[in-house]
Amino acid sequence: MKQKTLNRQKEQAKIVSKGMSVRTMGNLLGLKKVDSYWLVHKNYFRTTKFMGKLCVDVEDFERWYSMQTHYHKVTGEAPGKRLKESYLSVFDIAEMFGIGVTTAWDLVRKEQFTTEQVEGATRIPRGEFDSWYEGQSRYQIIEREPDMPFGIEDSLSPRKISQLLGINQKKAARLLFESEYKDMFEIIIHGSRRRVTVKSFQHFLDSQTEYQLAEGQTLEHRMKAYAADVWH
Repeated sequence: MKQKTLNRQKEQAKIVSKGMSVRTMGNLLGLKKVDSYWLVHKNYFRTTKFMGKLCVDVEDFERWYSMQTHYHKVTGEAPGKRLKESYLSVFDIAEMFGIGVTTAWDLVRKEQFTTEQVEGATRIPRGEFDSWYEGQSRYQIIEREPDMPFGIEDSLSPRKISQLLGINQKKAARLLFESEYKDMFEIIIHGSRRRVTVKSFQHFLDSQTEYQLAEGQTLEHRMKAYAADVWH
């Protein structure tokens, strides 16, 4: 009996050392309580119960964090490290070659790359892409400055996009999440809200003519005008 109690105490100590509360996890991602529990119940990472409360496995949480790009830690630590090492999105290919997203899609289809649905986006295994790249000379990777830590100013809310394009919010939501253009947008979650990265929105503007900013306006100009109100 004493040995069983001792073993249980050791097991509980192990959970405490390797786990964190749902509240701590939510604070780390800038999520509210409801959104934190919604994320937990998606079963992206392991959880256990300690003293009647859910406990998030830190190691498995970090594994999940490194394989997704939607959620961002408030500490500024970039997500998706392992994901980016293993896969490329069509948006990544467009960025690498300095081409439009539509052209990148055409390339993926033409070269018949293997595609997988990972984290809600179409992705190409990096190993296959690297082998193809080494065997061709038409496309060359453009050298770019290393990405800076992601900040709220690097993304746009659906409401802001509706204002930029001069359309109502319902139409903006359909454009971002349901239309034929939805794969052009890189969606991230910041403080429980879905947002679109500025870079992917600029690629969208450059790749089609149906939706554009007001004549004579540039995204950079409009972003400066909204700089004091980036949360809305």
